[in-house]
Amino acid sequence: MENTSFQEPYPSKPGDQPPAYSPGPPVMQPSPYPAYYPPGPDHGVQQTLISQPTSTCVMVVNGQGASTRLQYKDYLYWSILNCLCCFWPLGIAAIIFSCKTRGNIGAQDHDAAARNSITAFYLNVAALVVGIIIAIILVVCSFLMHK
Repeated sequence: MENTSFQEPYPSKPGDQPPAYSPGPPVMQPSPYPAYYPPGPDHGVQQTLISQPTSTCVMVVNGQGASTRLQYKDYLYWSILNCLCCFWPLGIAAIIFSCKTRGNIGAQDHDAAARNSITAFYLNVAALVVGIIIAIILVVCSFLMHK
């Protein structure tokens, strides 16, 4: 029985020539010129961020002068996480103060935003600590009941 799927390597007979070489598709050569990227919108604005515990001082410098704005952290994501995973009553209070902070920032009321930001931070810390204490108590009680 003859195997038809097997083909002998080319050339099959002495004296046969291999097929002519074809170069294939053209290859793109690198350009001798540097790449050009069009400039984006330039308004002459520079921003410097200075980190503080609960706020960020943003100084915007442009052609007319400089202005300073305080941006306060609202801790909303941390508040939601504390509400779901740690101690929900303090988590809900932290969410409320986080939302108040966002509202005060939008209303440009920096004093109230600072107060609410600090309150949200302390409520989040308290919710985290109480949640850890409750978890430890539950683990100890579970361990003592199974003993």
